[in-house]
Amino acid sequence: MNVAALTRRAGILRSQQHDGDIAGREALEKVLACDQPVAYARAKGFITVANAELTARNEHEGRAFRLFQEADIVACVFRLRDAPEIMDTLALTPERLSEETGIPLDIVKAAVRKERYRISLDHALRIWRRLLAITSRLESASDKLIAITRNPADLICTDERYNMSIRKVAGRRSEDDERYVYSRDHLVAAPEEGHPWALSPKTAVA
Repeated sequence: MNVAALTRRAGILRSQQHDGDIAGREALEKVLACDQPVAYARAKGFITVANAELTARNEHEGRAFRLFQEADIVACVFRLRDAPEIMDTLALTPERLSEETGIPLDIVKAAVRKERYRISLDHALRIWRRLLAITSRLESASDKLIAITRNPADLICTDERYNMSIRKVAGRRSEDDERYVYSRDHLVAAPEEGHPWALSPKTAVA
């Protein structure tokens, strides 16, 4: 698939007054390039267009291309509750947390800033597990660590209280203006089950 083919398919869907989100050319380009975040609705719109194109090709060419599902979207819509206070209380640096979780430092820094930049669920769960392991060894608890429990939803949340965006890379090079802490190298699917945000079989299919 390419942008031109998908743009034509999007036009066909609009002419048919198709229900649901339909991505425009800009969103289609971004998703195919996989180098900039897009809004969740646009990602769903891409799936609508891509699946229509793949279905048409399957029927015309006798192929069996796999269709996209909503579960294929890596949604960076999670934030960590009380992250700066937790880091201070544990005397934990972003560098150490990055090393111990295997998460790139730029992403960890974005997650623990006071602005609460958004991160993916895979990374949020990794940070939660590490913080839980650290606090479980403490002799006494602190009120500032109340969000760290065996329930990840006590630390990880999806509300709109803070920043809704993905943080851009803080650099001095001109190309940093268009680079984000997330790139195609960081797209990791969340676990299918075992956490409060798992998609049901009905909602997983777009």
